[in-house]
Amino acid sequence: MFRVYRKSNSQSGGVFVAEVERITAWARREYAESNIHTYRWYTDKEHRKPYYKRDYALVTITDPVAQQLEKLIALVSKEH
Repeated sequence: MFRVYRKSNSQSGGVFVAEVERITAWARREYAESNIHTYRWYTDKEHRKPYYKRDYALVTITDPVAQQLEKLIALVSKEH
């Protein structure tokens, strides 16, 4: 299961939903199962709190795509 974050709070919700749907469609084209479980939307009041909250979606993606994503995440984490 992967948590996909909204790019920023200024990005429209519709664009974010479309991006998550594109990710799941890409995974399916690559012969993986992919499902969107839930979206977590924070309120405007929550976005203004001192700690920054970003909306996200929980997405399940199976192998072989999950393996590719895990390698990319490890590579990016190593660089930072």
